[in-house]
Amino acid sequence: MPADFHDADGNTLAGWSGLKELRLGGQETLRSKKNGAKPVSLGAVWKGANPEFRNLRWEGGDDPNQPAAKVVTQPVEKS
Repeated sequence: MPADFHDADGNTLAGWSGLKELRLGGQETLRSKKNGAKPVSLGAVWKGANPEFRNLRWEGGDDPNQPAAKVVTQPVEKS
């Protein structure tokens, strides 16, 4: 649900419209565009075996006004 997700300023998402990136990782730092706002750190360094994602897909309509999404994969860094 979009309302389960927050931006760097603590605001909940009203919907999925306008999202351009999806990241799956153990730790993320959100930075606000407001002057003087402190970054918000979420999660922690990944511990354990590398995760495996099966049948991971994004479902929904295509917005003809937006360019197609680009998929970039990166290995999970272990400490």
